[in-house]
Amino acid sequence: MKFILAMIALMVVIHLTGTIISFMKKAFPKKLGNVIAVYEAIFYLVLVLFHFVTGVLYYVGVLYLVIHVLGGAYYVRGGLGKLQISNGLTYYGIYELVEMVYLLMLL
Repeated sequence: MKFILAMIALMVVIHLTGTIISFMKKAFPKKLGNVIAVYEAIFYLVLVLFHFVTGVLYYVGVLYLVIHVLGGAYYVRGGLGKLQISNGLTYYGIYELVEMVYLLMLL
C-alpha cells in the first residue's frame, strides 16, 4: 500500500507543477514530458489492474488509463506538439487541476 501512496504523491506533484506552469503558458521540457507521459500511463495501469480503488473512483481510473495510454503515446510521438489551440495551455492547466483533484481523492 505504501508503494501506491508514493506513486500517488508523485502524481500529485507532477500535476500541481503541470497546472502551475500551464497557467503560466509554459510546458514541461520534451524529454521530461516523455518520462512523465510513460510514468502516468504505468501509474494508471497499476492503479486499475491491481484494483487499488473501487466504485466510481475505479471507473474514473479506467477513463484516465485510456486517456494516458493513448495521449501519452501521441505525446511521445510528437503529435500533441503539433496541435495549435488558442489558449491550449490554459485548458490543459484546467485538465491537470481536475486530474489532481482526483488524485488527492485517492489519498
